[in-house]
Amino acid sequence: MRTPEDDETGTSAPSRVTSPVVRGVLAGGAVLIAIMLVLAGITIMSGLLARDEAGRIDLGPWLMLEVAGGAVASLLAGTICRRISGSYRGPVLLAACVFGAGLLEAAEVLRWAGHGRVLAPERLLLLAPAVGAAGVLLGGIRWSVHPSVPGRRPRWILVIPAFVLTWAIAAMTLPAAWAGWLDAARWVAVPAELALITYLIVLARRAIRHARGLEGDFTTRFRSAARTVLGHRIAADILTTEVAVLYHAFRPPRPPPPEASAFTAHREVGYTGIVIGLILAIAVETVAVHALVRTWSGVAAWILTGLSLYGCVWLVGDLRAMSARPIRVTPSSLLLRIGLRWEAEIALEDIERTEPLTAMPAQPADEHTLTATLLRTPTLRLSLARPVEITGMYGIRRTARTLLLAPDRTPDLAALLATPAPIRPIRSVRSNRSVRPSHSVRSSRSVRSSRSVRSSRSVRS
Repeated sequence: MRTPEDDETGTSAPSRVTSPVVRGVLAGGAVLIAIMLVLAGITIMSGLLARDEAGRIDLGPWLMLEVAGGAVASLLAGTICRRISGSYRGPVLLAACVFGAGLLEAAEVLRWAGHGRVLAPERLLLLAPAVGAAGVLLGGIRWSVHPSVPGRRPRWILVIPAFVLTWAIAAMTLPAAWAGWLDAARWVAVPAELALITYLIVLARRAIRHARGLEGDFTTRFRSAARTVLGHRIAADILTTEVAVLYHAFRPPRPPPPEASAFTAHREVGYTGIVIGLILAIAVETVAVHALVRTWSGVAAWILTGLSLYGCVWLVGDLRAMSARPIRVTPSSLLLRIGLRWEAEIALEDIERTEPLTAMPAQPADEHTLTATLLRTPTLRLSLARPVEITGMYGIRRTARTLLLAPDRTPDLAALLATPAPIRPIRSVRSNRSVRPSHSVRSSRSVRSSRSVRSSRSVRS
């Protein structure tokens, strides 16, 4: 806020000295630096830093300890940063600082190595800042649990995959002289892997039990179970998208849904031909790229080939999901499903207006308008009475009051959505009216009986 003194001097006094994000970054960075200093002191006091025959200091043990210990320390630093900052911007900023400082440290060590002062594996030098930044981002994720499940998931389980990944990378990067250290670490890595596999099996069993009592198709039930078990919406939605793509790509063929109750969104646009053309192009490109990259690295060539094959599988799963998850109209709601891309359940009473479109709307789309089409202009506009949350792929969420759609057989869907609206209140009024005569009959009978009792009593008297 500005004061009169500030108006005279032309300056303003800030209301806050530091924001929560800055405080979170400072706190997380201080914890990370403190832990790394402790590890450095342990390395120096234990005599792990030794000189070789040429008088160079061997930094291999320190770098290995920095990667392994830094993974755990960065997880803790990211968690503290998130708790203090209250948002994910703090861990992102801290991860950028850790990665930048790690690159500067690596550049300085490489300069010393160029002058013959130290001996350091280059792969570990470049791996340390990447592991530190990834640990901060992973620790900064808010692992909150679904409201239906009380309690919190243990954060210690994140240390196991970080340790196993670090040990695997060290086994591929360290020279043979460090085989003894790797063998010693293997006695810890193997039980950690078994504990992680056991934990995942327990989570899978909980997800299966939870999914049995849910309604909807495979994707909807799996998403709900994954959110309950994992306790984090974004991670659960990302996992749901990948699993659903594989499920629809390899599931057995089933008969298509009835035309009267299902409206797809890919047939009129020719999406099947587009997917076939993309798969053929990817196949030709994969062969050429594999032959070219193989001259430099066989491993990189096979990695690129595997990614290309997975891209083809992804396209097939997305295409088959378009047919398996169409738009459906039930007696009470509209199940909006554009394959795996968008999903929502809208009550029919919330649909205020259904308007077929012949061209793109002239007015620009605002933040409450969602265009859920597939490679074509919208042909139908739905105006809703209240905002509806729509779930997309990989954790995307949108809240919209106006939906721009392009389904197949747009006139049939528009007519079907416009028909049930006036019927529902008429049925409710009739049902209420049908109940009222029964009450009146009961009241008239009770009055008659009371009158007869009174008259009989008067006669007796």
